[in-house]
Amino acid sequence: MKYFILFISSILLLTQVIFSQTNEPVKTNDQIKMIKHHHYLNDKKLNKDDLKNLLLSTPESAQMYKNSRSTAVLGFGAVIIGSGFGLYGTAKSISSSLKDIDNAANGINEQSDNSFLVPTLISAGLELTGIALLLNSSSQLKGSINLYNSKYTTGCNFQRSLEFGLTANGIAITYHF
Repeated sequence: MKYFILFISSILLLTQVIFSQTNEPVKTNDQIKMIKHHHYLNDKKLNKDDLKNLLLSTPESAQMYKNSRSTAVLGFGAVIIGSGFGLYGTAKSISSSLKDIDNAANGINEQSDNSFLVPTLISAGLELTGIALLLNSSSQLKGSINLYNSKYTTGCNFQRSLEFGLTANGIAITYHF
């Protein structure tokens, strides 16, 4: 059974490699290319407004571009608000430490104040959420560019994927073509 699963897996991977060789677009003019975080169209560097106008010219890529921008705004907002909570938590922590030092100098044995933990934890959560949203926004922008470029491909463009995952019956290998 192990050899059968290994054989099927290797056949699936081999067919994906073979069929992926014909997936290259034939016509490459007027396609947006990304080189080192800069976008180019026919060897001309695009600024943000040019890229926006090109992506909004195609309805499919326009929708994904709008989703990308709104996700980026939410991500930046979460990072900024998280930074604010982090600064507030830091100020509360410094204030609590100074109060503990003053109480120790005066001989007062008082429980330390841990009120800085809540804003610090909120800050960490917002920062992680913001970073995840920004990464998602980046992948949506790449998807929008791929949708824009797809109108310049000729021939058949198969979307193939090999996925490993859990199902109700256990672990499954799914090959979509």
